[in-house]
Amino acid sequence: MQPPSQRIESLDVLRGIAVVVMVLGHSVDAVLSPAVRATDIFRVYDASRGFTAPLFLFISGLAFMVATERRWEEYRTPGPALAKRLGRILVLLTVGYALHLPYFSFDKVVRDATPADIAQFLQVDVLHCVAVTLLALQVIVFFSRTPAVAAAVAGGLAAIVALAAPVLWSTDLSGSLPLFLTPYLNVQQPSVFPIVPYAVYMLAGAVVGRLYLGGRARGTEPAVMGRVLVISAFGAVLGVIGALVPAQAYPVHDWWKANPGLILIRLFVVFTLAASFLSAGPLPRAVGRPLGVLGRASFLIYTVHLILVYGSSANAGLMQFVGQRLNMSAALAVALSVLLAMTAMVYLHAYLKTQHAGRLATARTFVATAVAYVFLTRPY
Repeated sequence: MQPPSQRIESLDVLRGIAVVVMVLGHSVDAVLSPAVRATDIFRVYDASRGFTAPLFLFISGLAFMVATERRWEEYRTPGPALAKRLGRILVLLTVGYALHLPYFSFDKVVRDATPADIAQFLQVDVLHCVAVTLLALQVIVFFSRTPAVAAAVAGGLAAIVALAAPVLWSTDLSGSLPLFLTPYLNVQQPSVFPIVPYAVYMLAGAVVGRLYLGGRARGTEPAVMGRVLVISAFGAVLGVIGALVPAQAYPVHDWWKANPGLILIRLFVVFTLAASFLSAGPLPRAVGRPLGVLGRASFLIYTVHLILVYGSSANAGLMQFVGQRLNMSAALAVALSVLLAMTAMVYLHAYLKTQHAGRLATARTFVATAVAYVFLTRPY
């Protein structure tokens, strides 16, 4: 059995793996030609990418519970710890919406934004999903007396979301709910990662985090994780049966996005991977350390690489400069270059954070203030 520090470090390693796959996937997507996308090999690759977001969200939920249990009472009462967490959630939401601004000018957004522009701005991406699910988990923690109660409520909520997903995905809610709210519930309005069903993975991660910590405290962790593995495998079998046997329990919906059976299959895969890392020894330092560094900087990498790859309202990205015209070899070369750039950025950031923390904080404040000032005052 590993020491606790090594075992928690494996969460960063897992998140680092998800970050690597995410950066490579987005970079290839931005520059790959339509001809390559039409091949069977690419379709298989694209389907495998469908596990990246569930893995990242699952680990985020697990890490939330690990961090929360360490300071349980602090997160259940108003104070600095709770305020800091809520501030981070607000930052996630703010950056999430900022990445979808149609114009880098407040004046132009207010005056000239079309319905399509507004829909683009309000679409829900992974940062929105993480932020809202973290807020839901924090509310659950705030009103739960013990971690076990919080995990039980989170598990129940996950089941409700999973079972309701096909119904919500087939329902147009635009006339019933505020415009900003509907993208969180389905893709009838433009949305990439609505909380239905993607919040399920974070909620399930929080449940497994509680079981993991409870088993470790009692010295029964292997048995506990083994039982969870059996349960998740049983769920995956039910998911496969549901896919093979036609059923009319739900209205027509996107099986690859919102079907409870597929959710069970994905949960089995991501849990198996997570359990393997939590139970195994540390990776060789040359591999584990860089992945851990990338995992701890996932928010920074996500934000910067999207701006670099896809562009933003303030800049053109690789998709605009290069275009979707490269073959697979050239696209992979571009993707690896982006990954190396992100790795160098993260190591530089880590160095500045440890050696020049005050100056880094000042630089962050200056950049954020400058960006906000230009956005608010630019006439366009």
